[in-house]
Amino acid sequence: MSPDPSPRRARYPLRLRRRPVRWERQVPTWRQARPAVITGALQRALARPSGNWFVVGATADVTSTRPLSGTVAGTEVVVWRDARGRLVGGPGQCPHLGAPLADSPVRCGTLVCHWHGLSLDGSAYVGWEPLPVHDDGVLVWVRLDAVGGEEPTRAPVVPVRPAPAASVHAVWTGVGTCEPRDVVANRLDPWHGAWLHPYSFVDLTVVRAPGDGQDDDTFVVDVSFRLARRVVVPVRAEFTAPEPRTVLMRITEGEGVGSVVETHATPLGPDGLGRPRTAVVEAVVATSQRPGFALARALAPALRPLMRTAAGRLWRDDLAYAGRLRDLRERGMKEKGTTMAKNTESRKNTKDTKDTRHAENTNETGNGKGEKLVQGDEVTWNSHGSTTEGTVEGEITRRTEAAGRTVDASPDDPQYEVRSAKSGKPAVHDPSALRKKRTGD
Repeated sequence: MSPDPSPRRARYPLRLRRRPVRWERQVPTWRQARPAVITGALQRALARPSGNWFVVGATADVTSTRPLSGTVAGTEVVVWRDARGRLVGGPGQCPHLGAPLADSPVRCGTLVCHWHGLSLDGSAYVGWEPLPVHDDGVLVWVRLDAVGGEEPTRAPVVPVRPAPAASVHAVWTGVGTCEPRDVVANRLDPWHGAWLHPYSFVDLTVVRAPGDGQDDDTFVVDVSFRLARRVVVPVRAEFTAPEPRTVLMRITEGEGVGSVVETHATPLGPDGLGRPRTAVVEAVVATSQRPGFALARALAPALRPLMRTAAGRLWRDDLAYAGRLRDLRERGMKEKGTTMAKNTESRKNTKDTKDTRHAENTNETGNGKGEKLVQGDEVTWNSHGSTTEGTVEGEITRRTEAAGRTVDASPDDPQYEVRSAKSGKPAVHDPSALRKKRTGD
């Protein structure tokens, strides 16, 4: 890794890049970004205790008249403030007839169901048990012991942040088709920063990584935040994972020492195609010792939307990165499972091996409903008198909305969502209408 000295806080926060390097001419980082290093740091992060706490959203989103709601691993939760201003919460379904409490108002600290007027003050009610909740001043957490499956703790693992009176914070939330581990893995790969996000980061060097003769799991990075083509703010930052679903970036030298970016990954549950979804809740807490930062604090309401926009731009690319990790992992698991099934069948019935292979090669299901397909298969279908090529996105086995229409499907009568290779648009077809592409097609 680079022995270059770390950036020091200059007289002025901005610096001019005298010899900017074009994107394609920067030093490649793929040799340093060793999969074993990233995977090792990820596995150690996943092994750390969380106390079964999950981030639901921003503290500022809990108002005196509206609750904050969310879904954690398929469990609906809702939080609000009671008559004394305390944060309370519990299941997101009304105990009466299951109305979504997310759509219900708060009146004088009481959550009033909008279906029939049942009132909840945060204490136990028949069929409704309150959940442990925590407000750290920036984010709201809920503890779900049945989901986490760990030894519960009284409070979540909250990173040390700059004092509220000396900082400005903003919270951004987005959703990706991935698992929390994919979000954490993305953050534990600092080498991708200047390559995947050249609009925000330049001159990135990983000074230290786990395994470089160090006992901890800290990544130390020198990087410049890009404000214009040649105008940058150089800093040194540390990346750590204090718990399984959180990655913390802290500026240790340069401009804004003590500022942090917390990335929290909360599992939501599967989408209509059975793919996992994860909410990324990112809290940016900025501080500075410069006298002019008092003006920035006064302008915080105007700055927060800009901070959220910057975070959203980065996560547009990072969620694609995380989703790709999930796709590759699932594809590998399916291929491994298919290989194991083939080997088992071959050992059990050698006589039928030839017939079995023939059926697999033709993908015949024997029920007249077309080929059995899996996500990632390349297929063709007829569209308006011509042949269209594309890729299978997933199998649909229940009534749902897909490709802009309602799809009636069931396990006995599945449909497939496909995406056109030419137009990029999704479509839904019966399996009998799809033909899997063969080698040489």
